Amino acid sequence: MDFIFCAGTTGIRARQVLLTYDVACQWRKHFFDQRLNGLPPRIRFPLPPESIQFGVPKFHLPPHERKCQPPHSLNFKPGAGETDGESIERNWASLNGAAGST
Repeated sequence: MDFIFCAGTTGIRARQVLLTYDVACQWRKHFFDQRLNGLPPRIRFPLPPESIQFGVPKFHLPPHERKCQPPHSLNFKPGAGETDGESIERNWASLNGAAGST
């Protein structure tokens, strides 16, 4: 996940990023202070830690521990609006047919 995220944000021109991931509350731990340093310098996330917000998509948030929910809820993320963070998964059913060939 570290490599995928960093490679996907290489050359980013935004000043702030809101990342939604089913387990963002766990994945964000030690991202900047340990794991980022293990990646090739050319793909490391170029923005400082305070420029990224981590959120858990709304459908995936209820099973998380109670203390995890408010800090990762998209309801409380400035700029998130009414997004649910689940749009990436909406097309999975129609893509299942391609899974065998990829």
